[in-house]
Order: sequence, then structure tokens, then C-alpha cells
Amino acid sequence: MRTLKNQNGISLFEVLATITIIAIITPIIFGVVTSGQTEYNNQFGNNQQLSKITFTMNAITRGIRCNPDLVESNSPDYIQVVQCDTSVEKYQFDDSDINNKKLILNNSSTLLENINLFEIALDTTNESIKVTILYLDDRGSNKKDRGSNKKYETTIIIR
Repeated sequence: MRTLKNQNGISLFEVLATITIIAIITPIIFGVVTSGQTEYNNQFGNNQQLSKITFTMNAITRGIRCNPDLVESNSPDYIQVVQCDTSVEKYQFDDSDINNKKLILNNSSTLLENINLFEIALDTTNESIKVTILYLDDRGSNKKDRGSNKKYETTIIIR
């Protein structure tokens, strides 16, 4: 019987084992990358919306603090403030969009989208103004969180 002394190459069994291992690992890696990308996009969108809400709240607060006597609100979803540079800013809730996107407008330009509530409450006894924004979260990381409302509010004490 002759024996081979130089066995270069790989056997069919080694090739099949390698293909099987790759076939098991590839979908796992693809699933992790895909879910990571989805979560990143959700977090990015939520952070962007939170940044816009914070900007809006700060702009309203800054205007009220600069000129508290010149604040005008003739309805619960509208406020007009005079900024420190004497420019007039009008913030109002608009639900007349044909795509059913409820908006907060600043002098007719869109500041926020997907808003369910924008409310201004003037409290003359405590000399304060309460601003409430109810945001519709359609990017929740869990399916149960999607479509839920997130409430942001601030109370500005007039001194």
C-alpha cells in the first residue's frame, strides 16, 4: 500500500465545515449591524426633535424674561413675545396641515412637527406662565413606545 507523504490542500469535509460556520455567523453579524443602524436612526431622530423642542422652549423663555410686560396670549395655543432685540416672535399651534402634521409655527415658519398639544397658561395670581408641548413619538425604540406622547413643560416665574 502506498501512502502519500505530501498532503497539500484541504478535504471536502473541511470545505463543508467552513461553509457551514460562515452560513451560521453571517446572519448573526448582519442582524446586529441592521438593528444597530435602526437604533441609531431612531436615537438620532429623537435627539434632533428634542433639540428643536429645547430651542423652542428657550426662545419663548428668553422672550418672556426680557420683556415680561409685553407678553400677549389671546388663546391657549398662541403666544407673542418681544425678544431682547425688540423683534416680535409669534408662536402658535397649527393643525391645518393637509398631511395631518400638527405644527408649531414661529412667524409662519415651521419650528416643530408631530405636535399633539401646544398650550400656554398664564397664571396671574402666581405671576407665572406655563408652556406645555406634547410631542408624538413615532420613532420609539420599542414598538410599544411608538405613537406615544412625550410631554415637555416649563413654568416661567415672572419676577
